[in-house]
Amino acid sequence: MKILKRIVLVLGAFGIICAGFLIAGLFRYTRGVPRITPKNDLTFSAGTVINLHDIADIEKYDTAGICDAYWDDGSVDGLVIINEGSSIRTGSRKGELNLIVDARGYSEARSETIKVKMV
Repeated sequence: MKILKRIVLVLGAFGIICAGFLIAGLFRYTRGVPRITPKNDLTFSAGTVINLHDIADIEKYDTAGICDAYWDDGSVDGLVIINEGSSIRTGSRKGELNLIVDARGYSEARSETIKVKMV
């Protein structure tokens, strides 16, 4: 009977330790999901350099950047992504610009398309 009690005690302690590791892993996983929040009233002058943090607030990320950009008609005239995606140089064209922002966290990657008006 004593041996059975010790076995149950050891298995119970092992279960509590495993549950602790599982809960800690879940907290780390949810902390690693990036959040991209576009800023309001995004209007810039044509021919300027737009920084990533001028267009969006990004939380809980390891790496983030502008990964693609295109005008409303689908062209990429005058658009150059610089500094490994931290900013984009726009040409002299005016109109609606779509910027795709990618953020990678510990556990997931998120992407967001942000519309910018160039005047």
